[in-house]
Amino acid sequence: MDLTNVRQPIDPGQLATIVEAALDAKVGGSIPFTAYDITCGLRQAFPGLEIVHDEVRELVVVGAADRGCDVEVVDYPDGNHARLYTPPSLLAVGATSQTVQKILPVGDGSATPLLPGIMPV
Repeated sequence: MDLTNVRQPIDPGQLATIVEAALDAKVGGSIPFTAYDITCGLRQAFPGLEIVHDEVRELVVVGAADRGCDVEVVDYPDGNHARLYTPPSLLAVGATSQTVQKILPVGDGSATPLLPGIMPV
């Protein structure tokens, strides 16, 4: 059995810590995000750990609310949808998810670093 691509489970406390750091980076940098953006960035940053999107999403929902982010469900042309979180600093200047979608490629995170020096996929 080839174990070279096996990911190790992550401790729930460790997952919470790295999700909190990712949220701080997004909110502190006034970067709109989805939970999937956070998941993809963490998977890239920690390729040897099993980062489960459903677990990340639960932490993002609570953490984004604690940070005062606005949340709106956005629909993509391919029929998918996601919750887009807009940091309070952007809300203060009147940004909405519609304006954010026009300036930021939401969902793939390709334009914004998740953590310093780490680009999400």
